[in-house]
Amino acid sequence: MKFPLATIALFLLLSIPSKGQTIDVSSIVEGSRNISAQMQIFEDSTASMSIQEVHSQKFLINGKSDFNFPFSNSVFWIKLVISNTSNENSKWVLNWDNPLVEELIFYEYSEIDGQTGNQQLSNLADEKVFLLTSIEPMFSFELNKRTEKVIYLRLQSKRGHFGKLVLYKSQAYDAHLVSVLGIDSFVNGLLVFRILLIGIIGLFVVKDRIFRAYSIFIFIRTFGFWGLVNVGGPFFSSDPLIIPRVDHFLYTLAPFCLLLFALKTLQLERVSGWVKSLGYAIAVITVSVNLIVLVDYQWYWLKLGIVLSVIANFFTLCLYSYFALKKWPIHKYYAIPLMLVLASNMLIMLRVLTHMSFNGIFLLAFFLFVAEIFAFIICLGKVFKQIESKKINVQERLILEAEQNKKLKELDELKTSFFTNISHELRTPLTLMYGPAHELSKKYPKEKFASLLTNNLKKLKSLVDELLDIHKLEAKKMEPEIMTGDIASHLRLLILSFSSLAESKNILLKIEEDKPTFEGFYDQKMLVKIINNLMSNALKFTPEGGHITVNVGYNENPNRLNLSISNSGAGIDEEHLPHIFERFFQGKNAGSEGTGIGLALVKELIIVLKGNIRVESKAKESTTFYIELPIDRSHWTDQISTEEAIIVSEREETVSFEKENVIERGKEILLIVEDNDDMREYIQLLLADDYEIILASDGIEGLAIASKEVPDIIICDAMMPNMDGFEFSKIIKGNQETSHVPIVMLTAKTSTESKIASYEQGVDNYLTKPFNTKELKSILYNLSSNRRKLQQIYARELVDLKPNEVRVDSKEKQFLESLKNYLEENFSNSNLSVSDIATFLKMSDTQLRRKLKSISNYSPNEYLRMFRLKKAADLLDSKSNSVSEIAYQVGFENLSYFSKVFQKEYNCQPSEYTTKKAQ
Repeated sequence: MKFPLATIALFLLLSIPSKGQTIDVSSIVEGSRNISAQMQIFEDSTASMSIQEVHSQKFLINGKSDFNFPFSNSVFWIKLVISNTSNENSKWVLNWDNPLVEELIFYEYSEIDGQTGNQQLSNLADEKVFLLTSIEPMFSFELNKRTEKVIYLRLQSKRGHFGKLVLYKSQAYDAHLVSVLGIDSFVNGLLVFRILLIGIIGLFVVKDRIFRAYSIFIFIRTFGFWGLVNVGGPFFSSDPLIIPRVDHFLYTLAPFCLLLFALKTLQLERVSGWVKSLGYAIAVITVSVNLIVLVDYQWYWLKLGIVLSVIANFFTLCLYSYFALKKWPIHKYYAIPLMLVLASNMLIMLRVLTHMSFNGIFLLAFFLFVAEIFAFIICLGKVFKQIESKKINVQERLILEAEQNKKLKELDELKTSFFTNISHELRTPLTLMYGPAHELSKKYPKEKFASLLTNNLKKLKSLVDELLDIHKLEAKKMEPEIMTGDIASHLRLLILSFSSLAESKNILLKIEEDKPTFEGFYDQKMLVKIINNLMSNALKFTPEGGHITVNVGYNENPNRLNLSISNSGAGIDEEHLPHIFERFFQGKNAGSEGTGIGLALVKELIIVLKGNIRVESKAKESTTFYIELPIDRSHWTDQISTEEAIIVSEREETVSFEKENVIERGKEILLIVEDNDDMREYIQLLLADDYEIILASDGIEGLAIASKEVPDIIICDAMMPNMDGFEFSKIIKGNQETSHVPIVMLTAKTSTESKIASYEQGVDNYLTKPFNTKELKSILYNLSSNRRKLQQIYARELVDLKPNEVRVDSKEKQFLESLKNYLEENFSNSNLSVSDIATFLKMSDTQLRRKLKSISNYSPNEYLRMFRLKKAADLLDSKSNSVSEIAYQVGFENLSYFSKVFQKEYNCQPSEYTTKKAQ
């Protein structure tokens, strides 16, 4: 699209031939003159004419004190005729008062030969004096006395722009440049200070969302201003083709952000929905067009971008004005500086678009810009005061809420304490009643009233326990005690324990599982309560002849338990399903049975175990409860019980040690004393890989084997024919040959009296049936491990010949003292043998070897040698005899052998011992 000369003519006051527009510099007495009115303008719509071709064209006089060029692809030529009628030569500077000119070329033209000289080029990439200063095109030239020059300026700039053309004397231009730099420094100082201020405050001081949004706008607005004076573009690029694109995007981004700020902070729900939609549409279109300019730099996109920016500003102004008229919240301390920004932007953009000739428009826009900075500083204090007031209100509200929460917590604790105390009070009389009732039912087994009383007291006790559990969970005082074990076997045992009850009601109980064994981490007590409640519930609501199906599945990586319990029956009404886990809720199908506590307790326990539960029901068909629980170690690292954690840790850390120990010492001997053939075989299968197993079917047989073989550890049952486990343990711990052997009592008796009785007989550990496989292995491992640790302690004290100081029980101490006394009398006898020692102690060689090895980890021969070496060391220390004499005194007939074993024990030759010890 071309702009004819008539377009410019609309803004010209005069059309005068060029001869009448000569500028006489001799008449410039103040050092500068605005020569915009004397500019002669010619539009080259082809943008291809040479200066010689242009010289012959007709130029039109500007005639105004400033200029305003349109958005166009045309090249505009400016002609100036300047004369010096004085008798002195002079130097001058021509200043183009607009820093956004894309390209401006200066020519001195000779009318005599049609040639040009003193050609100068200025574009947006011109080098700056300082980083943040704007650079206006300027051209220097000289005028000799009584001469005249024709000067041409070739302007090529697609962006519309305005300004003034000023002629300065060289000295006056220097002063003008200092003044401009001073103004730029002042304005840029304010801008940089403001960016730093809001940056620090927004990041570290004020957390208010609106203030941070306003801070972002100020940051963008600052770069917009720098784009308007060609500071922003050169900051990002040095390419004169890229710089104008960046400048345009920066100064058109501010209106978009201002509109976006208004849309985000004003309460637009008060106005019609189309207003908000229109605002966002304007914002999106505005930023889209200005992004296009970055790719396709054309005058029509430039003009459209400015038009849309004006529309965005106008829409924002209308929004704020409407809200102000309605007296709706507008965040006035933000709105005041924002309106000043808006007005400044609109004045500059409207001047470019409409060619307004108001001379003070740029000054007014600049004044509004500076006023906005000071208004921001003033309003900033108000904003701080407002934010501080809001913060105080929030703190007061938090304090009030904290007080209310404290009172609610105290009330809740009072309620929990009341229920807990009353439940405990109920348990005491229940226990006192249940004991006598139970004795009566045993004394009079045919008396139905006694049986009825016992059963109902048991139910009441169970109900009280459930109440206590619920309130423990509510008070967050019930923590899971996680153990590791075969959860599959444990679950199967729990579920099958209901088979008798199911058979009595003619109900088919079926269990389906995808794995017969599965190691997992779980809380045994909580799992028992969950299964007992759900199975009891299923049995209660399953009619005679119905069925219950339990499906158990195990997932690996991570380990998870998936359990479903489904029972046939009337089902649960759909409207009742969301409430069945609520405390004391009972559906219409519940009848008079139950309290509504069981399922509530199940839900709370599953939450504690980090699982979830859901229920599905089909009317008159079935009800199914689905449970999912995590049983992998990663979920329970902090909750694994201390004992369990130690066991697991020790097992993991000592695998290599155990392998080496087995290779060195062979398997430990384990004696299993159990009258039940299946149980005896089962335990043997479990432990055969780790121990050398010896079996005995009762206490008498066990004693005979223990006396002969002296095992490293014993497992025995409590209830056995001929001799029970208590008598067996008493005899084992009373015999000198076997008193050191640890015993694990494995029994179905769970009473405290049985445990006390077993410990009184010297039993080391008590385990009830059905037992956990991993727990049994852990107990055996710990007993063996502790025995080996004690061996290390006892061995040194034995070698130091202080058996009376060894911390063992009386049987072991008696054995060690007898051994020491015998060796004290006979160690010099070189023919002394293990058989001699065993005969004296009334033991077999095997019994002596296993007894001494168990206590000290030394064989009899090793211990005798260590005893003799210790005696030799004492004699060497006293310097009573020679080395050879001492060797014979302590029972060594071979001197070289004595020296060899002595050096191995004491790391020196016998002859060096006294000297080394002195050092």
